[in-house]
Amino acid sequence: MGIFNRQKKITLYIIVAVVVGLIIAMLAWLYFAVMKPAGDGNQTNNTSSTVKTSEVVCTDSLIKEVDAAISGANLTNLQRLAGQVKSLQNYNQDPNCLYILLSERLRVSDASASRSYFNDLEPLARATNGFSQLFVLSSPSLDTLRNAVVALEGNQKQIDSQTDINNKSFQDLDAVDKANSSETQ
Repeated sequence: MGIFNRQKKITLYIIVAVVVGLIIAMLAWLYFAVMKPAGDGNQTNNTSSTVKTSEVVCTDSLIKEVDAAISGANLTNLQRLAGQVKSLQNYNQDPNCLYILLSERLRVSDASASRSYFNDLEPLARATNGFSQLFVLSSPSLDTLRNAVVALEGNQKQIDSQTDINNKSFQDLDAVDKANSSETQ
C-alpha cells in the first residue's frame, strides 16, 4: 500500500506543477498579448516627447504644462497653450500637438474642430505608436478620444435639433401674433 500512496502523491505533484505552469503561461500571455497590444494609440516610447517617425514640434516642457492644465481642469491655461501650439510650424505632424488641440476643442464643445483634429491625429498616432509618456495625468487613448468626439457630435446634433424646433416655434408664435394684431386693428 505504501508504494501505491507514493505513486498517487507523485502524480498529484506532477498535476499541480503542470497546472501552475499553465497558469503562469496564461498570465504571461494575458500581460503581453492583451494588456499591452502594439499600436493601440496609448503606448509611449522611451524618448522624450516624441514618438518614432513623428516630427518634434511640441516640447517636453509644453507637454508637461498641458498635462497639468488638463488634469487640473484649467481651461484658461489649456486654451493659452493650444494657442501656442497653433503658432508652431508643422504642429499637424506631431501627434502630441494634435492631442493638445483636440483636448482643448473637446473641452469647449467644438464638435467640428474636434472631429477635424481627431481625423488628423488618428492615423499619425497609429503610425507612431501613440503619444508622449509625459502625458502622465491625462494619459490619452485613441478609443477614449474617438468616443469623446462621437459623444460631442451627438450632443451637437441634439442641440441643433432643439434649436431648429425652438426657431420653428418662435416663427409660429410670430405668425400668431401678426394674425392677432391684424384682427384687432
